[in-house]
Amino acid sequence: MSVSEEELFGAIIGAGQNAAHYHDLFRDHQLLTLFYEDLVENREEVFRQVQEFLGVEPGPLEVALRKQNPEPLPELLSNYDELLAEYRYSKHAWMFR
Repeated sequence: MSVSEEELFGAIIGAGQNAAHYHDLFRDHQLLTLFYEDLVENREEVFRQVQEFLGVEPGPLEVALRKQNPEPLPELLSNYDELLAEYRYSKHAWMFR
């Protein structure tokens, strides 16, 4: 699969606008910020934090989540090197790690 630089940039901008929109909607509410990478690395700890945030007694949770694309990005994107070169020194470089 190939993604053009324009498609990727549009997706990045769209995701940022979406996040800003929902952050604004909930500006008067307490928020808990979660990161996918934290969930993958330490699911039980993140679930405990969520349960405490919601004010419920922490307990074990069963989840049937699995990574949709477990392959490394260079295997998924035929133009990975081209995109990496474009974004290597940008604030979006973290997406290529």
